Amino acid sequence: MRVPADSLLVEGMDIACDETMYEDCGNNVKKTPSYSVDKHVDNPDPFLLARSFVRAGSGKALVLAVGNQTRWNQLHPIEERKEQPETRLQKRLHNLAEQIGKWAKLAGFVIFVFQVLFIMMKVMFNENDDLLSNATLQKLIRAFTTSIAIVIVAVPEGLPLAVSIAMAFSGKVMREDNLLVKKNDACENLAFINNICTGKTGTLTTAEMTVEKFYYAGTAMNPVENKTNQFLNIHLDKLEIIKSCIIMNNNARLEMQYKGEEPIYDPRGNPIEVAMLRFL
Repeated sequence: MRVPADSLLVEGMDIACDETMYEDCGNNVKKTPSYSVDKHVDNPDPFLLARSFVRAGSGKALVLAVGNQTRWNQLHPIEERKEQPETRLQKRLHNLAEQIGKWAKLAGFVIFVFQVLFIMMKVMFNENDDLLSNATLQKLIRAFTTSIAIVIVAVPEGLPLAVSIAMAFSGKVMREDNLLVKKNDACENLAFINNICTGKTGTLTTAEMTVEKFYYAGTAMNPVENKTNQFLNIHLDKLEIIKSCIIMNNNARLEMQYKGEEPIYDPRGNPIEVAMLRFL
């Protein structure tokens, strides 16, 4: 999740932020609340900075600065920000449009010259026609209009817009396949990519972990295949101890949500601790 404003962390657990946009070494910065002055001495950075990403954890924060008052806007004022450079596709489209425009102008000029020569030769070999007559002038004007129309039609001024609209529709189709395209430029850059390196959790999976196996008294048990029968082999007192250990050493929380009209309790927090709660 992207942090929308500069904030002070007042409550949280296992929070790690990506602050590489502020400093190169800020890939995984741990954040913990400062509950007192003594705690703040050992933890001088309980702040969540705007535009940084929360990679893990959950908590509550007090908003301190928004808009132009944030640290990001202080370091990068709006008047100093540079416009985004053109992408490779945009550069090629502009070059293509310029080349087509040049050839269209040349073609229009050549067609106009040939039409004028044709009209003049027709007047020279026809005694009934006059070079300065209204009919001849109308033919010259029609030839000039035809040449201008060819130039206007041939210049692809709407080509970049048409490509942008096409990529926007492509992004919509990809969204139906659960592929979120945040920027249309990404579709252009994919044409130049040979290999994609991506993380598994949250990208290829749903960021949800499950307990596949656990060991008790030297025996491996698979709760996914047959949870009930395997638990029958564990003494009830031992089973209660296992449950108590999982609950007491777990910082995940249960949040009530409504699925239709029926409320359900969904665990939230660290993925491993959430998996342990769901295992119960």
